[in-house]
Amino acid sequence: MEFLASEEGEKRRQTLWARIKTLRAALPPQPETVNSVSVGRDPGSAIHPWIVGDEQSAIDLARSLQGDGLLVPAIRYPTVAKGAARLRITVTAVHEEAQVHALCAALARHAGAL
Repeated sequence: MEFLASEEGEKRRQTLWARIKTLRAALPPQPETVNSVSVGRDPGSAIHPWIVGDEQSAIDLARSLQGDGLLVPAIRYPTVAKGAARLRITVTAVHEEAQVHALCAALARHAGAL
């Protein structure tokens, strides 16, 4: 609690929100819906779902990103509805802005191959 209330805690929160905004601005465009699942860009969280739809495609995309040194887990049935598989993108205050941009570039490259 002391850290959260400290000047350093405030600085960390501001950094986190800056990284969240960077992520949301740099993410490649996604259709409004993927397999009838609504896709949103609400910057209210450090966790952003990247809707893929097909479970195997989500697994394949997560593996491709992992090959680039990026850990973005695939979330699929039964955690989410069938046909609503997604990647769980989580940004933190310790991520560098360049890392966020690298993730978005890799996602655009690999998602385009689906």
